Parts: sequence; structure tokens; C-alpha cells
Amino acid sequence: MRPFFRKICFFLALFLLSGVSTGVEAQSGSKYFLPILMFHYVSTPPASDTFGRNLYYSVASFKKLAAFLVKHQIVALTMSDLGAGAIPKNPVMLTFDDGYEDFYTRAFPVIKKYHLRATLFVITGKLDKPSYLTTAQLKEISDSGVVEIGSHTVTHPDLTTLSNAALAQELTDSKRALETMTGKPVVSFCYPLGKTNARVQKAVAVAGYLFARTTSHGFFIDFKDPLALPTVRMLPEVGGKSFKNWWGVTGGR
Repeated sequence: MRPFFRKICFFLALFLLSGVSTGVEAQSGSKYFLPILMFHYVSTPPASDTFGRNLYYSVASFKKLAAFLVKHQIVALTMSDLGAGAIPKNPVMLTFDDGYEDFYTRAFPVIKKYHLRATLFVITGKLDKPSYLTTAQLKEISDSGVVEIGSHTVTHPDLTTLSNAALAQELTDSKRALETMTGKPVVSFCYPLGKTNARVQKAVAVAGYLFARTTSHGFFIDFKDPLALPTVRMLPEVGGKSFKNWWGVTGGR
């Protein structure tokens, strides 16, 4: 019961703090505007991959997004930043699923250039495999201090279909591996395929995660439900008009 007690105490304090001097008004007491953007590949989709094209976001589009965020003073947060108990006036969260190599070669340089921050959810069983990050690249990304490393399990299964033992193993083995590689605590998690339920979320809490992102669409996070955070899928066509609408930007290009 001790992990649950610590978690309850932590989020009680977080909720109490969330009402103090934040830049955005709370909605229904504990909800805050925070678009958690979900990326997979930062690349141009191959012509043959018509099924998976929505997993791709071009480098050019990502650079435009980064420039927009900086120009309009939109603050990029990581998952761990939620523990501060306050959300800035114009927030965003950049999250990347799976741990593809193009994060290192294409997204990471842009993040550093524009002084942004991001969260990278890694499938540990895919490290050092073709098209995925190497352990050396992961360590460099973590050491940069601008990217938080989160878990996306070991093998990317539908967690709702696993036995309790197999579920716990996916959660704890990936967490332990990432903490060993990076030398840092891993407190954020992303549900493979977006599949989750009450049993899975309880197991995520027991494994020691404080925050977990789903694939459910939404722009408001709820501090009362930190293991079911919504997201905004970054489809290839999402661009400037959407950004302006999300953050209420008027005028300009």
C-alpha cells in the first residue's frame, strides 16, 4: 500500500498547489489547458506506406511548429514538469512515441536549436534495432537535459490483454532498463496502442509511474487523473491555422 499512499499524498499536494498563481484559469477545479502533442515519425512518409502516413510529420512542418512556439512564447513542458503544480499561460507538451531513430537525426536537433523541451516514450525491446534509437543515442538525448525519457513498455503489447504478471513485467522491466541507461528516474508512461483500463492504470501506479499519456483526444489535462492524460495527434496536415486556433494567436503569418 505504500506506493499508493505516496501517490495520493503527492497528487493531493499537487492539486492544492495548482490553484496558486497559474497563468491559465482552472476548469472544473482541476483541469488545465495543455495540448499534449503526439508525434511518431518526424519524416516524410514513403509513398508505399499509405496505411501509416498519419504517423508521419515532416521535418519542415516540425521546424515551423518550433518557430511558432518560440515566436509566440509558448512554453514547452515535459511530463515531470506537471509535478511543479502550476501550468504557464501558454503551454504545450511535445511527446514522441516508440523511440525511432529519426527522433535523434531530425527532431532532436530542432528541439535543441529552438531551446524547446520534450518527452520521448521508448520501447526498450526495440533499442539497437534497425530504424530505432541506439542505447548510445538514447543516453545522449537524456544527457542533453531537454528531453525526458518515458517508458512505452518492452514489447509494445495491448496491456489490457496481458495477465497481471505479464503486465507488471512490461511496466517494471522497461522502467528499470531506462533508469539504468539514463541514470535518471523514469516517472512517465505511454500506453501502447492507447489501450488501457482501470486494472492497467492501477498496475502503472504500482510500478511507480506518476504520469501516463493515452491516445484519447483532448486539450485539457486533469490533475485528478494523471494516469489518463489526453493527447492531440499531429497529423501530416496540421499546421499554422491549427496552432493559431489552439493558442488564440491573432494576426501575423
